[in-house]
Amino acid sequence: MQIGHIQGCTRVLGRSQAYLGLPLRDIVIDDTVTGPDTPAMETAWFPTPDEIAAINAGAPVILRVVGTGHPPVMLFTGEVPELDGLSPWCGWDQSRLPWSDAKHKDEVCEAVFRAPWSVEDAAMLIGFIERTWPRKPEPR
Repeated sequence: MQIGHIQGCTRVLGRSQAYLGLPLRDIVIDDTVTGPDTPAMETAWFPTPDEIAAINAGAPVILRVVGTGHPPVMLFTGEVPELDGLSPWCGWDQSRLPWSDAKHKDEVCEAVFRAPWSVEDAAMLIGFIERTWPRKPEPR
């Protein structure tokens, strides 16, 4: 699974720990166990084509929790995104926009790999960027 931009992103976790960063959306839910006005966080994850094929063939989606205590979690599918007007990933320094697509790809690759990377890794990451980064309409 690949980290995705979640619409309505309110903050990004992990960047101070040298990770790429996990964009999340803070929400409040009414939960049957924890009650009304329960704070929660949502993140978006996009399966790779191989993972989609495995899910379609019946493979389960596995949630891995690091450690020995299991927090309450929920898994579900999000809404199908509308690509028109998709906002930029909130994990990047917005003061440096607008960026070209090429500049965005360079920044993402540098932030993720910080060292030489394989062509396969770069192709997978650039494919993700192309699916999630907003495009300007083509001039007519």
